[in-house]
Amino acid sequence: METSHFSRKLPLWYQACESIRAEIYNRLRSSELRLPPESQLAEEHGVSLITVRQALTVLESEGLITRTRRRGTVINPLEAQPRKEMKVLGTLATVFNHDSAAQLDLLEKLLVVTPEDLKATFRDATHLTYMRRLRHDKNGPINYAVNYMLPEFGENITEADMQKMPIPRILRDKFNVNIMRIDYSASAMEASADIASHLRVPPKSAILNLVATVFDHTERVVDVGRIYCPAGKFSFDISIDMS
Repeated sequence: METSHFSRKLPLWYQACESIRAEIYNRLRSSELRLPPESQLAEEHGVSLITVRQALTVLESEGLITRTRRRGTVINPLEAQPRKEMKVLGTLATVFNHDSAAQLDLLEKLLVVTPEDLKATFRDATHLTYMRRLRHDKNGPINYAVNYMLPEFGENITEADMQKMPIPRILRDKFNVNIMRIDYSASAMEASADIASHLRVPPKSAILNLVATVFDHTERVVDVGRIYCPAGKFSFDISIDMS
């Protein structure tokens, strides 16, 4: 059982990751390049071994540390430099304003061969569930979304599910997916004829595109969502917990 002093508002693995990151920077000042064993880190932070290992996996993927069986966890001094950019942790609901009062229409859902541009992302998945959905209210379209999801989840997700909550939450609450992180990228783009017709904007007009890639605790990608929104209806909210 985890007895961490961390806030329950954010995932424990994320908070443990940032705490260990701070410890890495402190050790660099004294040239101590070896981190304590995982069991000691778990005890110090009041979290489970699984949580510590999730945190270390993230730090290792960033190149800050190297983990080997016999040597333990060693800091990579050339890579372990404080990052200048700010990372924002959130959910789909905090990046695209999720209005439960709006209507969602599931336009299409079918099993497709994994597209070439997603084969590296989904590793060995030969087929994916492909979904198109439109969210709108009395004033018109709010966003148009395309999702590619592992069939084991996509086959059982319903329009009613998506009406109630964002897909990452469905994966977590309905399918018990242990979501480790969600990578977001947002960019402006010109609306294609198909996207423009759904959003009711002129073709080639400027729209916003959000790509959300959902990873489980094994670093497996379970869903890639591409959400398109008219520029005038885009909402971006950030909440920073200073506790």
